[in-house]
Amino acid sequence: AASAARVAGRRWWSRAAGCAFQAARGLRKGALALVFAAPACAQISAAASFADSRPTGAATEARRKKEVIFEACVDSVESGVEAEKGGAKRLELCANLVEGGVTPSPGMLTVLREAVRIPIHVLIRPRGGDFLYSDTEMEVMRRDIEIFKQLGADGVVIGALTPYGEVDEYRCQELIREARPMSVTFHRCFDVARDPDEALESCIRIGVDRILTSGQKSSAGDPESKDLIRSLTRKAKGIIAGGGVTKENIAAIVKETGIVEAHGTAGRISVQSSMIHRPEPPLHMGGEKRNTIDSEFITKRICAKNVKSYVAAMEASVTTCEDTRQD
Repeated sequence: AASAARVAGRRWWSRAAGCAFQAARGLRKGALALVFAAPACAQISAAASFADSRPTGAATEARRKKEVIFEACVDSVESGVEAEKGGAKRLELCANLVEGGVTPSPGMLTVLREAVRIPIHVLIRPRGGDFLYSDTEMEVMRRDIEIFKQLGADGVVIGALTPYGEVDEYRCQELIREARPMSVTFHRCFDVARDPDEALESCIRIGVDRILTSGQKSSAGDPESKDLIRSLTRKAKGIIAGGGVTKENIAAIVKETGIVEAHGTAGRISVQSSMIHRPEPPLHMGGEKRNTIDSEFITKRICAKNVKSYVAAMEASVTTCEDTRQD
């Protein structure tokens, strides 16, 4: 009973915080009538789009058709172009992968949009670190979504948690409303949520289109990660395996979890700078990153050849699963 009371208290706190945030925004905009959340029917409808997609069996429609999607995580136009050449079906555009990715610049999206034809989903994350956001950070994310929508993004990648590690449904709904009709992915803050099953139900309620997860471990190839991802895949479509996905483990992840979508940087290659003048001793621009002699003169970039090998491994694994079921 005491435990149930604590959980109820946390949820009340989350609702109160969400309402307070919306009230503050509504007052600023002179739209108090819009403060007290969307109608219940709208929330049910949004949740139904994800909940109705729960598979009736282990095999999804995409798996039956042997279709796979590799989503390339890119932080440059060059990487995006190479990823498309290699067979990636979608891009997640971000910046500063050293921090796990943050929101990229509008200019980056604009040039990449002109360079590729596949969908681009933009990461909305104002900083590295945890996923508990202030009112100011929420306003930054809302405005970023507004800008990227105008610039032609196909989707956004969002997420927020309460102090207790639950999905902050109210704040996420705020971002989702701003994003529509773009596609919405719930990012890897799912992996640090307190309870993955509760987090899944929250994502269903708020109506996201997909969830990116490493199975709450550093790598989706971890045995426990694969167990969790398999469990999630049986409960809902739209699960993407991402985080620690490598050329060596991607086939096993697909085969053992039932996913048909994977996400990663596809073993980026190091590209040497053409700079001739190089200060001695080296002068580093980022004091907190892991610096080497050449760190200011190397960029990491996706190459089409590596992406092709990832896609081929996924396709072969799906085919193997189909053959096994038929036998």
